[in-house]
Amino acid sequence: MVAPLKVAFFGQSGPYAPMALRRLLTSSMGERLGAAFEVALVVEGRKRPIGRRDHRWLKPTERSGARGVLPRGQSLSELSLAASIPVFQTCDVNAPRAVKALETIPVDVLVCVGFDRLFQRGILGLPRLVALNAHPSDLPRLRGPAPIFWALKAGWRDLTVTVHTLDEWEDHGPWVAKSSFGIPELATGSEVYSLAGEVAGDLLNRTLGELQRGEMVAREQPHGQATRAPRARPEDAYVDPAEWMCRHLVNFACGAPYFRAPWLRLGDDTFHIRRGLRAVEGRRLPAQFLLQGSELIVPCRDGVACLEIQTLEDQLDLSGN
Repeated sequence: MVAPLKVAFFGQSGPYAPMALRRLLTSSMGERLGAAFEVALVVEGRKRPIGRRDHRWLKPTERSGARGVLPRGQSLSELSLAASIPVFQTCDVNAPRAVKALETIPVDVLVCVGFDRLFQRGILGLPRLVALNAHPSDLPRLRGPAPIFWALKAGWRDLTVTVHTLDEWEDHGPWVAKSSFGIPELATGSEVYSLAGEVAGDLLNRTLGELQRGEMVAREQPHGQATRAPRARPEDAYVDPAEWMCRHLVNFACGAPYFRAPWLRLGDDTFHIRRGLRAVEGRRLPAQFLLQGSELIVPCRDGVACLEIQTLEDQLDLSGN
């Protein structure tokens, strides 16, 4: 019997990485005998230092996995500890001290599902066999940190997750697996990420099985077709309703606030959108817009879009005042 591959899982808390890890753990636990892989450690990227430290280990206790039930939240460390997997938290994964700490647990495969920085040679050299990444776009389109925002802005109703090998460049290595999924109407950005996480977990499960059997095939990306998806700036979230189809605008208004709140300017008034409510195709307005409490109704190319806007109190709260 071939020994299971030892996997190091890299990600961050939120709707994406924990969902993928949960799918991986459910698969590997369900198979038990003859499983293709086991997750040996989890590396959780943090945006800020942990207290006064940049790095720390969290070790599972004897009671960690006693229940045998995985939590449903978005905390990557809580999920990992519940599965009796040690966690290394770091706000600078490429630091020599972080690399040295991670070298203490030998692994065959590095798996990344969402991280806030590129890996340098020290991290890429950790796995014995290969480093893999699950990116929520149809690579080489939309390389970079915010593919879902730009897909929503483009009006795409289907997204693709690509598993590819990692190198020192952004979402650049040869791809090994792809799978697409539909975006539900009125889905939030968090909900889209969760769906992508499920697809990523299933793709990685399949890929790790192929790797263990020596069947994984890597194909070069067509780099000449590459586009980039940078983090959204305020101007990227501006919308002019007159140029949008109403259903497209409402769906964008639902998904985009996870990344950057959409906004629009009507006459002398600026409105920041909290979420989309509904689209009414074929409807016309007798005015430039209608405002009823926090509901803003605007004319679009093919009808009207009903949007919930942020109140002044919302904007003050978001700014930290």
